[in-house]
Amino acid sequence: MPSVLHAFLAQTAETPDAQTALFKVLPIFAIGVVFWLFFIRPQQKQGKAHAALIAGLKRGDEVVTQGGSIGTIVSLDERTVTIDLGGSKVRTIKSHVIGRWVENPSALKPGK
Repeated sequence: MPSVLHAFLAQTAETPDAQTALFKVLPIFAIGVVFWLFFIRPQQKQGKAHAALIAGLKRGDEVVTQGGSIGTIVSLDERTVTIDLGGSKVRTIKSHVIGRWVENPSALKPGK
């Protein structure tokens, strides 16, 4: 008797179909898309913008370093930058330059 019951239950058991598998994978895919949109993509954009800034540095530019030092570029090498800080010259790695220095940032905003 148990073998007959087992055979009956085996025939009536649900079989996994493609739609159920899709609903199991869909949340994982959605989380991946959200991570890409909000974390990976903006970081890649910021990295490209910083690389363009580093590539565009030239003598005479006023720059800010990661340490907060503001100075004028005196010389450029392949990997380093020499910055005049108003009396003393400091040699630093190019990637430590985070941007150009602007005296009045509000003057750059359109409409003012």
